[in-house]
Amino acid sequence: RALPSDTTMDGGTPARDASDLLERGFGPGANAPLLAIVDATGIPAADRADAFQTAAGDFRAMDGVANAQVVLTNGDPADPLTADTAQILVYPSTGPTDAATEDLLHTMRDHAGAYTAETGADYGITGLTAIQSDVSERLSDALVPYLAIVVGLAFLLLMLVFRSIVVPLTAALGFLLSVLATLGATVAIFQWGWFGMVEGNPIISFLPIILIGLVFGLAMDYQVFLVSRMREAYSHGESASDAVVHGYKYGARVVSAAAVIMISVFGGFILMDLAFIKTMGFALAAAVFFDAFVVRMVIMPSLMYLIGDRAWWLPRWLDRLLPRVDIEGEKLAAQAPAGGADPAAGREPAPARCAPPPPRRARAGSGRAEPGRVTWPRASRASTRSPPSCPPTPGSPRSTWRRTGWTRRSARRSPGPAPRACRARPAAGCPPLPPPRRGAGRAPPAGPPPPRG
Repeated sequence: RALPSDTTMDGGTPARDASDLLERGFGPGANAPLLAIVDATGIPAADRADAFQTAAGDFRAMDGVANAQVVLTNGDPADPLTADTAQILVYPSTGPTDAATEDLLHTMRDHAGAYTAETGADYGITGLTAIQSDVSERLSDALVPYLAIVVGLAFLLLMLVFRSIVVPLTAALGFLLSVLATLGATVAIFQWGWFGMVEGNPIISFLPIILIGLVFGLAMDYQVFLVSRMREAYSHGESASDAVVHGYKYGARVVSAAAVIMISVFGGFILMDLAFIKTMGFALAAAVFFDAFVVRMVIMPSLMYLIGDRAWWLPRWLDRLLPRVDIEGEKLAAQAPAGGADPAAGREPAPARCAPPPPRRARAGSGRAEPGRVTWPRASRASTRSPPSCPPTPGSPRSTWRRTGWTRRSARRSPGPAPRACRARPAAGCPPLPPPRRGAGRAPPAGPPPPRG
């Protein structure tokens, strides 16, 4: 755990060269000094100088300290008795990113109580190394509560929307799997130096917080893209396995396109010079890859396909407790009147288009139509189609488009009962149809037409 500093820069940069020079000349602790501020205002002036030296001696006696000395006091330099505050510079024997340096920091802070009881003065530890350690520790302590709050709220929202326990559970566990895989790959490449791609450096301490915040939003988007299509198909009557196939068929393309875009964006940061920016770009790109192409498009659909109908199971007591959010419009479909009225508009729907006039049989050999077919007058598609709500009437010919207009084949469809309102009758408000000509309703004779004369 570390924050960006000179010791974490790439080799060959001026900052890293200066850091290496300090380490070679004065030891690794030269890059990790700790500054102790001693406050002796509460003791007599004659005892303050001894209190300052006592603090420095206590620090030098601790394990892991290379040197400790009083470097500055306040007050008048000509009168030492006016000084009531001192700075003590402590150089550890280890570097700023070593765990031993952090242990030394805690040891020095824990010794403050014993020092106050002995001398009456008090001190605190500060400096860049101490600040980096404190920030990293606070971020690590906040990681678990932060993750629990984010994942817990997402679990509740997904359970509320999809009315299921398995769907939000797979979403949360899949996200945790993506984060763990990403952190493992990032540590192996950028901290341990696997494959020789980069020089091994400590991972910045705020990377997990940023990674969870950004990738979690993308992961839940991918989950909703896929599962919403599955839920829609399942709520409209398809089986659980068919719903998974249907949702994956249409949702996978959206998830793939979105993931490729985000991987390209995050991958562009790998080309930067700063090491911690490279690390962040790689981690974000790897997290999107693992979550989109491994978790959301392989593991999650496979589990839902194997679980079947139980993937959409929700306990009855929980179903009654949760508010019902109708995302797929199931209530609207159930409450729609049978006659097709529009309750929202408060009026009946527009009347259907009028039925087409009866066909006029073409004469054999006239050249206007092929034998065995009947011809309609030229008209637009809209004026010759039957109302969309009516099923095909038994015996009605199939309509096809030809250059000469609308033609109807004499092939009959499968017989079956049709609603009374749809039996080849004109819709309400249509003008009366002319009487059909003789023989118009009979099927044309089979075979070629008889010769004339």
